[in-house]
Amino acid sequence: MNRTALVVFALLTLGAMMLVTGCGSGGDNPLGPQILFTSNRAGDPERNSEVFVMKADGSGATDLTNNPAEDTYPAWSPNRSRVAFCSNRAGHFGIYVMNANGTGQTQLTNNPAEDLQPSWSPDGSQIAFYSDRDGNTEIYVMKADGTGQTNVSNNPANDLNPSWSPDGRRLAFSTSRDGTYEIYAMNVNGSGLTRLTNTGADNVQPTWSPEGSRLAFSSFRDGNWEIFVMNADGSNPTRLTNNAATDWEPSWSPDGRRLAFSSNRDSNYEIYAMNADGSGQTRLTNNPADDEFPAW
Repeated sequence: MNRTALVVFALLTLGAMMLVTGCGSGGDNPLGPQILFTSNRAGDPERNSEVFVMKADGSGATDLTNNPAEDTYPAWSPNRSRVAFCSNRAGHFGIYVMNANGTGQTQLTNNPAEDLQPSWSPDGSQIAFYSDRDGNTEIYVMKADGTGQTNVSNNPANDLNPSWSPDGRRLAFSTSRDGTYEIYAMNVNGSGLTRLTNTGADNVQPTWSPEGSRLAFSSFRDGNWEIFVMNADGSNPTRLTNNAATDWEPSWSPDGRRLAFSSNRDSNYEIYAMNADGSGQTRLTNNPADDEFPAW
């Protein structure tokens, strides 16, 4: 599956294990908690990607998955002791979980369709994801052990990119039900549907700020992919990046002061970070491979 299909079709107690491994915690890094991301630097660039973790300044990148298959779309559990991710190691993309140090990799979904982009509920008891098992992509919710998989969007259009609100009550997502992809929010059971963007251009990859008052997202409204932020009700959309290259895949820092994102402004995709107002854009990775899908 190519990059566009993955994206468009396509956050304190850590416990004893975390104290030992250091994964997910701030450790000795003054810039804060670690960042997960996907990279094909570990193997054949045309064959596989892996889930990596690095310090918030881009140092200390470590391969967590170490598998010949494609491993992508990592997501921290709320207490940062576990990571959900997607892998096609069973022949199709499914949702997996592992400990924050890469051990204990376990398959949660096992469906001949594609299951992608996990998002944890704030209490860690559930995971949202999207799947094309019904012929089109829909938003599903399941328990954190993989049981109880339920279609909550249930629409003939394509519904993608679920993001759980910090209060656990709502899911933001992108959908093609209006022709172009727009961002909506709904209650976790699928009720209370609210449209948040209406631009006639594609708006995808919504992600809630840690306090729940804002959503960062990627938009093509200005003719290329850029990072925007808006209030949780869809008001006051503000462009944060302004670059002729592709800037997308935003992810909030746990304190809500910064955003990580991926960009190909330096020819290949790398992970960048910026302040929540768009200032201070800084490159974190510098590798000839593609580094994408950051999760802070």
